[in-house]
Amino acid sequence: MDFAKLDAALASAVQASTQPDARNLPVFIHTDGEPTAEQRVFLLQAGVAAAVLGKRIMTATLSPRAVEQIADQAWVRYLKLGSALRQPL
Repeated sequence: MDFAKLDAALASAVQASTQPDARNLPVFIHTDGEPTAEQRVFLLQAGVAAAVLGKRIMTATLSPRAVEQIADQAWVRYLKLGSALRQPL
């Protein structure tokens, strides 16, 4: 995994995870440009919602394994840990 693409908080969360396939990390994904059709398919398979795929900055709730896979892509600029949204009362 390319740790240089992860902010410190996300790198720490990925390393501390005991469930590599649990989708529990809110992540901002920054790409070099709008994803191509092939890149969109990759992102969909990693767990990024189709509604955000036409943008250079996307959000998703990903597993640590998906973060690792996305970070290894040359067209991904960096990933940043977001904050979990509060549940309505």
